[in-house]
Amino acid sequence: MRRHLSALLVVLVGIVFSLLAFHGAQSAERQRRYAAFQEQAAQLAAAVQQQFDEAVEALESTGAFYASSESVSREAFRFFVRGLLAKRPALHALAWAPLVPAAERSTVEEAARQDGLADFAIREVSAQGELVPAGTREMYVPFLFVEAVEGDPSRLGFDLLSEPRRRYTLTKAGETATACATPRVALVQPGGFGAEEGLYIVLPVYHSKTPPQTAEDRRRQLRGFIVSTHRTPQLIKAALRRPATAGMTIRITDETASASDPPMYESGTGFTSPFHWATVVRLPGRSWGFEAWAAPAFGEAQRTRQPEIVLVSGLLLTLLLGLYMHQLAGYSARVEALVGQRTAELSRVNQELERKIEQQRRSEAQLEESDQQLREKAATLERTVEELTRREQITQSLLDDLQESRERSEAAHAALKQSHADLQAAQLQLIQAAKLESVGRLAAGVAHEVKNPLAIILMGTAFLQKQLGGADELVTSVVGDIDKAVKRADTIIRGLLDFAAFKELRQTTEAVNGVVEQALLLVKHELNKANVTVVTSLAPEVPSVAMDRTKIEQVLVNLFANAAHAMSGSGGTLTVRTFVKPLTQVGMGVGQRSTDQFKVGEAAVVIEVDDTGKGIPPELLVKVFDPFFTTKPPGQGTGLGLSVTRSIIELHRGMIDLRNRPEGGVRATIMLHLTEAQKPMLVEGTRESPKHQIPSTK
Repeated sequence: MRRHLSALLVVLVGIVFSLLAFHGAQSAERQRRYAAFQEQAAQLAAAVQQQFDEAVEALESTGAFYASSESVSREAFRFFVRGLLAKRPALHALAWAPLVPAAERSTVEEAARQDGLADFAIREVSAQGELVPAGTREMYVPFLFVEAVEGDPSRLGFDLLSEPRRRYTLTKAGETATACATPRVALVQPGGFGAEEGLYIVLPVYHSKTPPQTAEDRRRQLRGFIVSTHRTPQLIKAALRRPATAGMTIRITDETASASDPPMYESGTGFTSPFHWATVVRLPGRSWGFEAWAAPAFGEAQRTRQPEIVLVSGLLLTLLLGLYMHQLAGYSARVEALVGQRTAELSRVNQELERKIEQQRRSEAQLEESDQQLREKAATLERTVEELTRREQITQSLLDDLQESRERSEAAHAALKQSHADLQAAQLQLIQAAKLESVGRLAAGVAHEVKNPLAIILMGTAFLQKQLGGADELVTSVVGDIDKAVKRADTIIRGLLDFAAFKELRQTTEAVNGVVEQALLLVKHELNKANVTVVTSLAPEVPSVAMDRTKIEQVLVNLFANAAHAMSGSGGTLTVRTFVKPLTQVGMGVGQRSTDQFKVGEAAVVIEVDDTGKGIPPELLVKVFDPFFTTKPPGQGTGLGLSVTRSIIELHRGMIDLRNRPEGGVRATIMLHLTEAQKPMLVEGTRESPKHQIPSTK
């Protein structure tokens, strides 16, 4: 019975502790929700405060602009203020309102009309709520310059001194030399005061660059006011959109206004929530009270099930513990009965154990004898394993030797394939050189034999054209066609002579980048005509090299002209790059043979010319350097340009390569030798350099 009472006591204590834990969890949940509410409300108040801070910053910037200038034009004011309005959504408008004595009223009105405001006049709102000319007063403060977000000019000319609340704020700002905000006022509309409410913030501007020290000096030197207009509901709504406001009720009141004035802003109802937070939003010369209440929706959004989970968990644990105590009470009675029974059984077991121990001793003696026999067999087995290991090592050594022999055989086979490829490349070069040499000799002979007859025919056509005059239009046209055909033949003959003639190079040390830029200038007109944009990427560290400048310019002009022709009509981009490249791989013209133009490990100056044309059909790429081969339409090319270009590059012991780019167009690559003094100065990484546009050719 005593044991069952203990179980009941444990259950009662567990229930009490579960209820206490539930109450603590509820209190912690409430504190967490209130902390989240406070943080969110503080963010909303800070957003409203930021709107006014930005407005005051804009006022001070405009005031500094006026203080630094003797006079400000309407255009200068508009240009300066537009940037401030664009960056500050809280500002509806910024205005300049000068202090105008009664004696200067007509002068100011006439100056404004001449400035483009034909209907400008200093006005006030009548008792009927209409805008009428202002009555006679000693001073006026009219809106002279107004720059608004929506461009509403209705407030131009409105006298701020004509309305008591605005007049009080202007007087206070002028005497304290600080920015001041008005209370809630009706904003000026085209017909007078409208239903829309808002507020002004005014900043006095003085004739001196720094505010005067005394109130009398401030009144005497007052120049006017910078005025910012704010639509209060839109301003507050814009600020409150930044953080989330779901589940919260907001009320903003003007604490410096009359107690009978309605709140500046209210969102919804429900101002009796236990979650309440308040602060003060500071405006220049005024204070707004900011209060926030947590609506029921806020509590539901922030609520968790932790208190209920704590209560259910505590009660469940108490129930399990009570059941365990109840079962333990019954189990103790059964244990006492079993103890006596188990004691008698233990005595019998001890006797049986002693008998088995004796048998174990005899068995251990037999096992020791068997163990000796096993050790002897293990020694024999170990010797067998050592012999097998030795034989396995010998087998592995033979396999390693076989693998090494196979690798040497594969390397020799690869070297043989490379040698065969190099031999084929050298054979192709020799065949091409022999073909070009034969064509050159044939071209030289034909050119010398044909040049003189062509000269005589040209003289004859010139004589016929002079004699015929305009007598017979058909005959004149035929003679003109003969003259054009002979001149084209003469052009081809000169190209043949340039191709066939061996000319010595007049080499000088020239800057590669300078030669490239000069060649671009020579074809600038043709590139403009073809609507081609030129992009250059000339590495500044490219050294000067020995070259015949005229011939290299001829090579580049030919490549640029070919690229312009390929992109003619639709336009495109011509890209020219220069850089220094270390030659680390064997390739066409690069190796260790005496016939290779470049050696592996050597460095070369590279000129790359890319176009974005249609490219060259792959089956025609092998023919582009052949004499008289051209992809241009009949009558538009001799087919000798690239042949002459290749001859010039080979005279310089260089290489030229022409191939299609994967992204479209053709890339021409020229490689020239560095001087012996420049080779040790090669620095890895000169490939890429900043791109820049040369003078536009488009």
